[in-house]
Amino acid sequence: MKKRVLALILALVMALSLLPMMVAAEGEAQGGVNVENTEVAATPEQAGTTQPEESPAAEPEPTIEVPAELGAPMMAPAATAAANQLSALRVQIGFAIHPDYDYLLKNDGEDYNAPYTFDPTDYDYDFGAISVERATIDGMQKLNSLRFKMEAAEGAKVTIEYSNADGTRSSKEAFCVNHESNTDWVQLIKGENVVKLTVTPPTDSGLSETTYTLTLYVGEKPVVKDPAKVKVYFTFYDGKNYCFPVGRTEITAVEGTAAKYGMENAKAGHLVGGMDHSIKAGQVSVLDALLCAHEAVYGAAFTKDTMSSYFGGSSSFSFVSKIFGVDGNISYAVNDRLPVGPKYDGYTINEYALSEGDDVYFFIYASPSWGDYLSYFDKKQLTVNAGEEITLKLSGYMAMEQMGTPGKDTRPITTMENIEGAEIDLLDEKYEFGDYLGLTDAEGKVTLKFDKAGTYYVSAIGESSTTFPITGPWCEITVNEAKPGDSDLNGMLVYNGTVANNTTVILKNSTDSFTTTNIFEWNKYEYDLGTVTDSSNQLRFKLKLPTGAKATLHYTDLSGNPATKDATNSSNGAWINCLKPGKNTVKVVITPPAGSTVGEKTYTINVNCQPSLTALVLSANGNEAYLNPTFKNSVYEYTADISAAIETVLVTATPKDASCTVTYNGQTDNNVDIKDTDTIVVRVEKDGIYSEYTIKLNKKTAYTVKFETYPANAIVRLQDPKKAILSPNADGVYENLLPDTDYTWVVTCKGYVTKTGTLNTPAQLTNGVLSVILSAAPASNLPDYSGEWPTFRNSKNNNALTNTVTPDSAATAELKWVKKYGTGWSASTSIPIIVNNNVYFIMGSKIIRADKATGDVLREGTLKGSAGFSTNSLVYAEGMVFAQVGNGVIQAFNADTLESLWVTEAIGGQTISPITYYNGYIYTGMWRGETNMQNFACFSVTDEDPTNGFETKYATWLMPHMGGYYWVGAYVNDVCAVFGSDDGTSDSNSPTAVLYSVNPVTGSVIDTINDVKGDIRCCVVYDSGRVYFTTKGGYLYSVGLNSNGTFDHASIKSIQIGSMSTSTPVIYKGRLYVGCSGKGYDWDGDSGSGIAVVDVSGGKLDIIYKASTPGYPQAGALVSTAFEAATGKVYVYTTYNKNPGGIYIIEDSAGQTEPSANNGDLYVPEKAYQQYCISTICADSEGTLYYKNDSGALIAVKSKAKLPEPPKPDYKPDWPGGSVFGPGSNVPTPPTAQMPVTGGEESILPIAMLIAGAVMLVGLRRKKRV
Repeated sequence: MKKRVLALILALVMALSLLPMMVAAEGEAQGGVNVENTEVAATPEQAGTTQPEESPAAEPEPTIEVPAELGAPMMAPAATAAANQLSALRVQIGFAIHPDYDYLLKNDGEDYNAPYTFDPTDYDYDFGAISVERATIDGMQKLNSLRFKMEAAEGAKVTIEYSNADGTRSSKEAFCVNHESNTDWVQLIKGENVVKLTVTPPTDSGLSETTYTLTLYVGEKPVVKDPAKVKVYFTFYDGKNYCFPVGRTEITAVEGTAAKYGMENAKAGHLVGGMDHSIKAGQVSVLDALLCAHEAVYGAAFTKDTMSSYFGGSSSFSFVSKIFGVDGNISYAVNDRLPVGPKYDGYTINEYALSEGDDVYFFIYASPSWGDYLSYFDKKQLTVNAGEEITLKLSGYMAMEQMGTPGKDTRPITTMENIEGAEIDLLDEKYEFGDYLGLTDAEGKVTLKFDKAGTYYVSAIGESSTTFPITGPWCEITVNEAKPGDSDLNGMLVYNGTVANNTTVILKNSTDSFTTTNIFEWNKYEYDLGTVTDSSNQLRFKLKLPTGAKATLHYTDLSGNPATKDATNSSNGAWINCLKPGKNTVKVVITPPAGSTVGEKTYTINVNCQPSLTALVLSANGNEAYLNPTFKNSVYEYTADISAAIETVLVTATPKDASCTVTYNGQTDNNVDIKDTDTIVVRVEKDGIYSEYTIKLNKKTAYTVKFETYPANAIVRLQDPKKAILSPNADGVYENLLPDTDYTWVVTCKGYVTKTGTLNTPAQLTNGVLSVILSAAPASNLPDYSGEWPTFRNSKNNNALTNTVTPDSAATAELKWVKKYGTGWSASTSIPIIVNNNVYFIMGSKIIRADKATGDVLREGTLKGSAGFSTNSLVYAEGMVFAQVGNGVIQAFNADTLESLWVTEAIGGQTISPITYYNGYIYTGMWRGETNMQNFACFSVTDEDPTNGFETKYATWLMPHMGGYYWVGAYVNDVCAVFGSDDGTSDSNSPTAVLYSVNPVTGSVIDTINDVKGDIRCCVVYDSGRVYFTTKGGYLYSVGLNSNGTFDHASIKSIQIGSMSTSTPVIYKGRLYVGCSGKGYDWDGDSGSGIAVVDVSGGKLDIIYKASTPGYPQAGALVSTAFEAATGKVYVYTTYNKNPGGIYIIEDSAGQTEPSANNGDLYVPEKAYQQYCISTICADSEGTLYYKNDSGALIAVKSKAKLPEPPKPDYKPDWPGGSVFGPGSNVPTPPTAQMPVTGGEESILPIAMLIAGAVMLVGLRRKKRV
């Protein structure tokens, strides 16, 4: 034995000695910086995966993985690589933990599971999209890195340019090119990662740089469904006839227009000179824009059949010889340049993709040798005041200069020059040359002045210095009447939102390039700027003021009150929240400088705001008729299938602004009569400004079904194709079922084998009836164990009391054992239960049974899925242990062998609520997000097929609720099951949560309380005829529960005990103990969190005092009454969600009105086991306390306390004989309507059991010494 211990110690020392070497090797590869060894204190908000949002993130231990596979030598580099190319490149995500999974790019001949193979002549690699989970460092809440192993010519240098999370880009020199093992890397970000590897060849190579572009999207890549549209300016100049058949005009170019006319844009893989010239999805080509311009000019006269009269070209239409009915040698430019890439790869019209605001210019060559100079003014549009001088500059270059053999490097333009001696003329109404204005000078400049207000179009005729004709430039000049005065603005830019762009700008200056047609004029004092959506309620103003003047914005705020704001200094945009649906007016008042003789001027800005809906639901007879497509506030046309027999439908439309009026086919009643119509128009309106949503009804002949079952008390669940549960009428008939629609039915009964099926046609029925006969389930052989703490709260009333002798101070508390089974908060153990002298818990993909005395693992089983964050305990009953698995699944295990017995259907979301067992059924709730629908579920525990450990267990009933169920435990008796819900909003205190009381077997609703303030996130506790629960809004509620399962609504009481509470109350002798926060989670310091002590005697609900704790006690407390008879004291044990994650003890007694001085830390874990904690505490018969925290450890703290004399319990034990959930006759008689459950009960073992246990312990110890 000693030799094995020494060998183990030696191996540990060797492993620890290697760790610095591994860290140094990783840091060396990154130029001495080792980002992988950074310790991360993560929080739930930083986590990339869904997790319990109540728990803070743990502090994971730093880990280093050596990327051996990534650093492996390359295959033979490509022999054909040039000195300005990479000869080999391998790309991987992060460390080489899973080499067959994480490689993206390999070299030819390498045996890696990478989807792409490197080719030195291929410069563009799009790796598509990967999930955030795949991009996250294993065990840490941080995105991984993208790593490169590169080989290049000797003397070549590689520069890495990459994306940053804030939208900027950075670059660095690669240090590990041609290195035998080390790699270069960049940090991944969420969204699009674009990395450019630029190879600078050796100085004597004579070659230019080349760039490899690598693209990787982290997360779900947006999908563009609608055709892309870009607004561009379009001009057509006829050089043969010196005119503009089409003057410069703004048009909207639409993706796919070429295909509309039987033409094709360049497809994927189309290369010119080795460069990609394909038009990709979401792009608009010049050919698309050219055709859209024809549509704009000719309207309906331009069709596929008539287009030959206007338009002609090559068979592929890569170039054109006729446009707008004019023949000639035609070329084009974008933004005053012929589109040519770096390899003399000129773009034809079906190869070049346009961007928003591009200037597209088509022209016919005047020169038969195509020597025309492409000329342009430095301004294409400007606004001046009458009498002001303006200067235009004319430049140009030979358009054909950059045409060459594709594949060779494109040379810079050498013919660019200032066009001297060009004649500047006005264009007439036909855009033909008219009045002479002047000549350009040697710098290509000309000065113009217009004395009369109006709009003028200016162009030029002339030659280059080489006597080639120039193409006609274009400039639009708007001349205003006069010059602004001391109280007139020199400019105004107005936009809604936070950033000025083509989407948000609604008023611009004439010199701005934004696409809006609303242009500010200094002497125009009122503007109707049209309609904006209600996606933003903000307007921003950038004002150009005369020197010394002041500006004030006068508006109505969102509450309807008059408001003002100083906008004198508005260079960054003076913003006001003023946009509400309907008509909005802002007055910009300009106060002239002191001493001015002019008065104030007011500019009036009118903006309409279009209202929208946030939800639109169509239902008939209580069942939803689904919209197609799924509702989105910016989509206005829908269809819905519905039974032709339905005469009235309920339309629920929720406006974004509650002040808006909603009408349904012109009526305010949302119960819409559809007998004589198949269309519903929902209008949301304010001040005459409205949006209309249209629903087209597809009426179909429906049918009905009634289920006849054996046994007759079997429960039927019928769901539509979207899993919504359908409700029968009072006669049990399901009405208005649509043909050719799949409805799923499930028939269950405790003790019988479930049957399921699909119904999609009335032909499956006999006279409208579907008969389902269930067979009795076979007997199963399961153990009959006693449980010291077999459930989450060890009480059918969810009241966690114990009368065992627990530690009464830190001095009487001693660590019994601690085992770190998990690796941190994301893979920690569940809260344990204690059954048959063993502790049971789940962790990761395992269910574990361990020795209660030592924590040593005795047996393991395998979960069908993952335990996730393990925030709840297992539950033992009828020889089975029930475990929560992800995706809304519960798995049952044999309590002895830990073999799987059955697995429930996947309800979806997080299986996050504690399980309640009662009378052969288990109850729990699921959650999928604050505003998503999820279910509370009931399952029978019958093992329907003992031969199949993974049979599907179907829910007996489901209760859907918007917002779902998070940490909600049910109180169940013979008559009702009582449980709460989330409030269905992203807030924590909305008065929209619901307390349900339902039939425990059928799930039919008995009663509800509908206006609970905040998410209900605790177990419902029953005591003395009332139920108690807390909310995340910080409230404690109490309400009477009648014997028939209804609530005594008149008796509802609530008090605010803190800013939030998810703690389950504990009640003993009229005093209630519950955790609550002060001003937050207390992750960064004490803010008043603690245990509230509340007087609930006689139906009261009054705070007595609050005992502070080191952090927010999110979990329910445990109360020990063992000392009461001897000392009059009870002890409250709680954890808190903050480091060090120990146990805190609170002393209380009858009549006590303030915190005891004896309160304090009962147990503080050692450093290695300190972490945040949201665990409840359970106790065994010896007074040992068990709990877990986010370190991954399970901790047992034993008691050294002793009583002066044995306690004399004055109440009946909650769990007779300690065996509550054994099968057969051991199941206790549950409370009935005539026998209401009483509170204040707790678990106790007979004294004989204690004596026997002590004798066995002595015997074992003696045996161990032998």
